[in-house]
Amino acid sequence: MMDNVYDDPRFFDRYAAQRAHQGNANARVEVPTLESLLPEVTGLEVLDLGCGWGELSASLRRKGALHVVGVDLSEKMLERAREVHGDLPGVSFERSAIEDLAAPAGSFDLVVSSLALHYVADFEGVARRVRRWLRPGGHFVFSVEHPITTANPTAWFLDEEETGVFMSVERYHEAGPRTRTWHNTEMTVHHRPVGAIVNGLVDAGFAICALREPPSPLVAEGPQRAIERPGFLFVKARA
Repeated sequence: MMDNVYDDPRFFDRYAAQRAHQGNANARVEVPTLESLLPEVTGLEVLDLGCGWGELSASLRRKGALHVVGVDLSEKMLERAREVHGDLPGVSFERSAIEDLAAPAGSFDLVVSSLALHYVADFEGVARRVRRWLRPGGHFVFSVEHPITTANPTAWFLDEEETGVFMSVERYHEAGPRTRTWHNTEMTVHHRPVGAIVNGLVDAGFAICALREPPSPLVAEGPQRAIERPGFLFVKARA
């Protein structure tokens, strides 16, 4: 089983501090948008891919899901999930890389994933397996870092007049791993353009129900301007 950057104690502590900030983009944009795409979950069997510390898994169970299985590669994430949500009936947590996970065909009514699939190299393979795991009419709802973000290793910069802020988008149509530094740690994400994500789902047998690209506000240093760009991509697909 592969290693996970979230098990680095220093990285995990920095990440946890960011998530604890009430103004973070996850709380303001990612969580409410993902929840808006979910079907009615009462009575559903749910799989949460890349469950982190289990917030989404627990939320779905409390909203009426029959059983939720949260899967993550990080031991530290799962330790936190079990510590906070381990006593909640109907929720279980397992350690596995998303790429290595196996489940019987037709096991779930809903598969969700919050900001995890951009760490997966073989998205098409995962899409095909998720399609097999879902019962007819089941849904696959997920968020990823927007391809504009994963294609951007150099982040934001000011123009020469310092009147505008721009983002470098490099090799957008070239899918593959991109290395960047986040929380003082070098890590790899897998960039793929929007078309590759959509076509990967269609080729796996999904019907696309919805795409969302909500703006993420950013106040740049220097001229205090709010710059809007899509930080996340959200997809709802039906089996």
